[in-house]
Amino acid sequence: MRAEGALVEPKWLPVELMVTPALYDNPVFRIPVPLRLSYNKVAIALGVARGALDAFADLANNKVPMLSVSKLKERPIAKYRMADFPSTETTVNARLACIHAAQICKDLVDDVHTAAGTSAAYMKNPLERKLRDAHGAASHRWVAHPLYETIGGILFGEEPDAEFAGTGGPVLGGAGKK
Repeated sequence: MRAEGALVEPKWLPVELMVTPALYDNPVFRIPVPLRLSYNKVAIALGVARGALDAFADLANNKVPMLSVSKLKERPIAKYRMADFPSTETTVNARLACIHAAQICKDLVDDVHTAAGTSAAYMKNPLERKLRDAHGAASHRWVAHPLYETIGGILFGEEPDAEFAGTGGPVLGGAGKK
């Protein structure tokens, strides 16, 4: 940080950001040093990713790939990839974050389960239950991976249904159907 003409009290000159435990009575300095030095860097990555998604959306909305009869945006893989990151719409943003978190948590449990070897396969091992629970949670209708295609379509400009527009939701259990 640089400030020209600012008066800095001598006690603030030797700021020690890397000391553990923190020297300052501020919640920010209680965050572990590696996290404190990395969480704010993700803003740059998010900005770059957002720019890439915007460029991809422009291309997909206008490009008909060679030997194709439809635009790139109509391909399921394009919709899936477009939904990998949050959009600017609050409802879609929050839902996408939930879907992403459930899928990443499932992947993490898979990795830990695999690293534990065959010991994790026994019913007495808590990792066996965690594996089933993680898959159950990630496959739930409200956070399941097929929703990436729906959200990808919305991010390409397709009209969201009531569930994703934040104005309602799907009819549950067939209620209300004729």
